[in-house]
Amino acid sequence: MKKYKIAIVSTNISLDSILGAIDFEDVEICALFSEWEYLTEGCKALLQNVYQPLDMLYPNCKKCGAEYFLIDLPSQAKLDNQILSKLMSKGIPKENIIIIHYFGSVRQFNISYLLQFNYLVKNNIKIDFIVTGMSYEKFGIDLNEMNPLIGVNFSRDSQDLYYGYKMVQTYLSMLTPH
Repeated sequence: MKKYKIAIVSTNISLDSILGAIDFEDVEICALFSEWEYLTEGCKALLQNVYQPLDMLYPNCKKCGAEYFLIDLPSQAKLDNQILSKLMSKGIPKENIIIIHYFGSVRQFNISYLLQFNYLVKNNIKIDFIVTGMSYEKFGIDLNEMNPLIGVNFSRDSQDLYYGYKMVQTYLSMLTPH
């Protein structure tokens, strides 16, 4: 399975929630652009080797080795758009920039699934099925058993089917040129 290299841009303490939504078998964190005082002690211990001050995002965005940038700045849409525009001006493709709050609460999705979905769509790999809904993530659907079909699992514990549908719809609209 492909290992996704990500950079996280965060200015708040929800970083713990982001880390809880990452499957570290599939994801490597190359950089964390943040402010040290906002980080919990657990985050500091885990991410001290990849930490960079937030003001180093633009000078180092290409050097950090990340394929994807996760932006976690809740309730700051204007700042999100500024960061999105600036990263794109530095050569980061729009489809490789994921703004977390577009998907509601970070606790309601798995970042690894979004990266997999992005990879498949960008590389024009046919997706045979998408799983949404509650608890299938852990207990119902084993994507490995579906070979040779290619699927993406967007299900989360206690997820409403409508929310799963809206999340996939939102993500597809972000990847589709207008």
